[in-house]
Amino acid sequence: MDFLEIFIYILAGILVVSGTVASIMNFPGIWLVLLGYVLSGFASGWERFSVPLIVAVAIVSVISSLLDNVMSLALSKKFGATRWGLFGAFLGSLFGLLVAGLVGMIAGSFIGAFVAELIIMKRAVGDSAKSGAGAVLGWFVGMVMKFAIAAGLLVLWFVIVL
Repeated sequence: MDFLEIFIYILAGILVVSGTVASIMNFPGIWLVLLGYVLSGFASGWERFSVPLIVAVAIVSVISSLLDNVMSLALSKKFGATRWGLFGAFLGSLFGLLVAGLVGMIAGSFIGAFVAELIIMKRAVGDSAKSGAGAVLGWFVGMVMKFAIAAGLLVLWFVIVL
């Protein structure tokens, strides 16, 4: 291995690890993982990280993103969230993340859905709270699934590199 190849592998490793960590924060970290695989393919001359492997990782990345969104929406809807509740959960999670990190993101998701359902949709407190709980549960299940996929790809990356 020459210096450039080692440098690219280090950069790819940073992308794969940071993408996996980003998936915990409900960011689209899976795309950083995919980029790490592509860089690794380039570094290996497409041997250790072959084009079919990269295509498979790309397909898994798309499926991961779709599952995350579908699970979040499905569980929120199952708990009675309206479009305004979903929008409130989204805004609340962004605000919460900026204010208090991961805990703020979770609390903000609940509070955003709750307030939107209560004030905009004029729903009862119990229904609004149920909608907020659904938003948090949907977010959590989607995040766990996305993280599990990213972590699996992280382990595979290390197995191939080492």
